Amino acid sequence: MDENTHELKRAKIISKIKEMRLMDDDFMTAVLSDKACAELVIRIILDRDDITVKETKTQYTINSLRTHSVRLDVYAEDTNGTKYDIEIQRSDRGANPQRARYISSMIDSDTLLVGEDYSRLPESFVIFITESDVLKGNQPLYIIDRMINGTADKFNDGSHIIYVNSQIQNDTKLGKLMRDFTCVDPDAISYKVLADRAGYYKNSKEGVQTMCRIVEEIVKEENAAVIAEEKRKTALRMLAKKTYSIKEIAEILDIDEAIVEELSKKTSA
Repeated sequence: MDENTHELKRAKIISKIKEMRLMDDDFMTAVLSDKACAELVIRIILDRDDITVKETKTQYTINSLRTHSVRLDVYAEDTNGTKYDIEIQRSDRGANPQRARYISSMIDSDTLLVGEDYSRLPESFVIFITESDVLKGNQPLYIIDRMINGTADKFNDGSHIIYVNSQIQNDTKLGKLMRDFTCVDPDAISYKVLADRAGYYKNSKEGVQTMCRIVEEIVKEENAAVIAEEKRKTALRMLAKKTYSIKEIAEILDIDEAIVEELSKKTSA
């Protein structure tokens, strides 16, 4: 890539960054990588002031060889060991109940060590902040817990799924937060800790450079994911023909032999 092309590409990325909101997952993950920002969002959504975030990870992938891996937008842990996943969902499809259930189960599988007692499984919250009212109840917040049928009692397994409807932007703490999530201008954001962090990534030289790297890396990863999916589909077609061995497929497609072996097991199941 020549210098002019590189500069033009960079200028487009910077222009894109200027238009980003917290409702854009790339920008949200950058801002909420800051523990204070993640803590504020979690406290407001759960309406609790006693949560102290110990650690955050952004674009955190929980891998599984045999099943579907998941990438979490913002994965946080508080000082009590409680796990939080915060997901921005612009599309209703990405916030369906089955995906929420799967993410919750993958967080559990990533948490409990071999030999640990199940009672040590920590409390977890999967939080979807959605651009539309996915559950169609005209509520600002939907809290989903397992219940015991025929009673008003909770099952109390420590697993919680929450949907936040960003369409409701009233004068409550949550409503103001949702308004902040749709602001392009950091100066219009009401919560200072979010405004400062958003301003850093949009207006400071260092912050803009960081966001450029984040966007470029995400584009690379998305391209790599597309290539990996195409290789997976090709491997399945080659396995179906039964012309090539597992080793030959792995060599031709330049993928791990173990991946082809797992695909082979699925096709023969």
